[in-house]
Amino acid sequence: MEVNNAYRDNPDYKMILVSLDKADMLNSGMSDVAQKLNFTPDLYILNDNTRMNEWIPAIDSSWSGAIPATVFYQNGVKKDFVEGQLKKSTLTQKINNYL
Repeated sequence: MEVNNAYRDNPDYKMILVSLDKADMLNSGMSDVAQKLNFTPDLYILNDNTRMNEWIPAIDSSWSGAIPATVFYQNGVKKDFVEGQLKKSTLTQKINNYL
């Protein structure tokens, strides 16, 4: 959230978080956690696990499906995909590359 807070006033930047948790998690505590942690990005739940073999390769052909994963878009065009956790410094550097 530190990185998001550093860029959130930049009109060329937007962070979107997608959870792969079950939809009922939203009502059973996920929204409380998001509020407690002051999540300011949009938070979505992708509740389509039955078709994951379709949307995983559609997001990136190299993606094994492991999470976390991060996708970078610029003007609607995918620029980069990272499977695994990103360090704050790496995330900041990648964002700066596209702003």
